[in-house]
Amino acid sequence: AAELVAPAVSSVMALKTRNLDSWMESMALNLGRRPDTRFLLWLHGASVGETLSLLPIARALLRHRHTHVLITSGTVTALKRVQMEPLGDRVTLQIRPADSVSVAQRFLGHWRPDAIIFAES
Repeated sequence: AAELVAPAVSSVMALKTRNLDSWMESMALNLGRRPDTRFLLWLHGASVGETLSLLPIARALLRHRHTHVLITSGTVTALKRVQMEPLGDRVTLQIRPADSVSVAQRFLGHWRPDAIIFAES
């Protein structure tokens, strides 16, 4: 039953906001191409403040030319705010994956991050 709850909630939110792209990303169905990189760091912030708090880590790791950073957040607002930052082309922004085993498996299977840092409050 829990496996059905997250997709259902995400579907309702997509209908309310009319944002099909975000819904597809949250279901790990419309993922960007995984970069060909030696090191992929996944940074996740729950909302705006947590996501912004991860930017110094992203900037420090981006000094290494073989690093790519995937930043996810639970809110579109946080991702729009991060888009204002001059992070370069080795950063991918995406809405967080829904809380579902099958979605998590698709997401992790696609991105295959080398390290993960979550910021939650």
